[in-house]
Amino acid sequence: MTMVKRVNIKNIYPVENATILYALLTTLLIVFNYDRMSNPMGLIVERLSFVFIILILSHISKLQDNRWLDFGRYLFVGILLPYWYADTFEFNRILPNLDHHFAVWEQNIFGYQPALLFGEVAPWRWFSEAINFGYFFLYPMFAIFTIIIFLRQPRRFDKWMFVFLCTFYFYYLIFIFVPFSYT
Repeated sequence: MTMVKRVNIKNIYPVENATILYALLTTLLIVFNYDRMSNPMGLIVERLSFVFIILILSHISKLQDNRWLDFGRYLFVGILLPYWYADTFEFNRILPNLDHHFAVWEQNIFGYQPALLFGEVAPWRWFSEAINFGYFFLYPMFAIFTIIIFLRQPRRFDKWMFVFLCTFYFYYLIFIFVPFSYT
């Protein structure tokens, strides 16, 4: 008789643990700001669904050792990045905007506004579009490099994914706790 092994912390990849931790942290923020958020229950259910999918994929992976299934586990947490980014807006809606503080600090430190000076020094529309394209290309770049590293340097893949996704999670936490204007 074959025994089915339970999913435990050893079956979950570090990047999945980081994703679960990020989901937990943002769930706590939702709970503490429940009455100030639009559709907080939907946000909590989505996070629970993500954690459930991570656990299910981990369990399936434990039963069947398959390189592509493992890649799918990483792919799942990677495709959540745009979702987490959109979430920063939900949190920013309930927190006070801090842009004016940064403008004052920049003025005091530099004696001028660096963003305004940069706009005067590089006023070209093509340059602005190139910068916007680079920002837009962030997620496709992630996909391209993920596939390249998975295929060419599989031993580095775990570390690559962990560092890359954790960088985004820290970035998103900064966006949440340091609200700014989206305009």
